[in-house]
Amino acid sequence: VDDLKATLAKLDLISLELRYKTSRITSSRDIILTSDLMNLIPNWPRIETINATLCNEYQYYDTPMISHPVRAACPALRVLHVSDEPFDSKHLRYLAVIAPNLEDINVTIAGSDCAQSLQECLQIWSSSLKSLSIHTPFFANPKFPEDQRPVIRVQMTELRNLDMPVPLVTTSEIDLLPKLETLRFSDGDFSEGKELIRLLK
Repeated sequence: VDDLKATLAKLDLISLELRYKTSRITSSRDIILTSDLMNLIPNWPRIETINATLCNEYQYYDTPMISHPVRAACPALRVLHVSDEPFDSKHLRYLAVIAPNLEDINVTIAGSDCAQSLQECLQIWSSSLKSLSIHTPFFANPKFPEDQRPVIRVQMTELRNLDMPVPLVTTSEIDLLPKLETLRFSDGDFSEGKELIRLLK
């Protein structure tokens, strides 16, 4: 894995399609973590698209963020899809600093302070984001703390697709999504989901 990370760090990528799987995991050295991916991304200033399936599957062999985020290190990055490894609050904040123009995000988040971090990130991506898919691990409480909801509190001028396991936006804030076309609401409070659907009809 260390050799793979070293090789990737030397490349000048425009697109990354990574499907990393291993049958034996004994430590974090056997897998690529979200922290590893975040540290690799600034090496690719021209990167536009990242699709990565990692191998942690929510087992949390986490490591500290190593590099200091460089503002707008990856201005061309538009699409980020990462599965089988969750993002925590530090990963989200790091991503927003290095990639302020994201248009399509599909990630799993975990951690009690992720709602606050995501809220801050959405302020940065408010004018660029077109598709947002947020998932939570099967063992996590899908509800964000009441004082951190709703997560979307600024107008998302370009957001068209929203996939959320918890009410990132409630009926009171639906006007913040003027271009919303597709809403997928799973888990969370079913009554809030029904009310959102009624308003979108």
